[in-house]
Amino acid sequence: MGDSALGVLNELYVHSANVNNAMVMTIIGIYLHAVFVSFTLGFPLAILAWLIKWYRTGDALFLNYSKTLTMVWAVNFALGAVTGTIVEFGLLDIWPTSILLYSSSAFIPLLYEATIAFIGEAVLVVLFIVAIGRWRARYTLGILIAAWLLGSLSGYFILTANAWMNVPWGMGGIPHALYPFLPSYGPDDANLTATLNLAALLLHYTIDGSGSVALSSTDFTSLVGTYFTNPCYPWLTQTP
Repeated sequence: MGDSALGVLNELYVHSANVNNAMVMTIIGIYLHAVFVSFTLGFPLAILAWLIKWYRTGDALFLNYSKTLTMVWAVNFALGAVTGTIVEFGLLDIWPTSILLYSSSAFIPLLYEATIAFIGEAVLVVLFIVAIGRWRARYTLGILIAAWLLGSLSGYFILTANAWMNVPWGMGGIPHALYPFLPSYGPDDANLTATLNLAALLLHYTIDGSGSVALSSTDFTSLVGTYFTNPCYPWLTQTP
């Protein structure tokens, strides 16, 4: 690879004077977020156990345990949302081209994660705080289980997007054409023209230092074109 090509790649991937700060912020955010998310999925199960014990025995002590742990769960959930936002801020504000690149292929699962799983979970957490000890058992337990399921669904969508970034199934030979050391990733389901358009636009916005502006541009999507003819592919219809 010549010096000119290395210079282009340097402009594309290292386009911010704050890269070191971005790396620190993103790494801390990711690891802290992972810790809080783990507890967010574990606390509801512990609360469920205490509530079942209360319903069976009638001992108010178990209800108090459940309420206390619910408050801890709510605080932990808020901290998870904050640390997740830190990660997104690093990608959006300091590495805007990363978001542009991911959104071209990971839009569907990340959209579902944000609009269905995360928001739904947040609403149910607040609703559960209101319901615990006041509503009937089947309603309270139903809300708690639904919140846990949505939290698990959120993790599934994120892991799906991350897995595809490592193994972009459906891209066919496009990655191999760009990087000869990579294999072919299944059928050629991706639009080659849209891929080249995306690469050119990323390079253009990056060199101009206006990646964040591109995110708010109404013309960006039309300039890229249709990336995958089936928006659910490869998330649901195919496996490597």
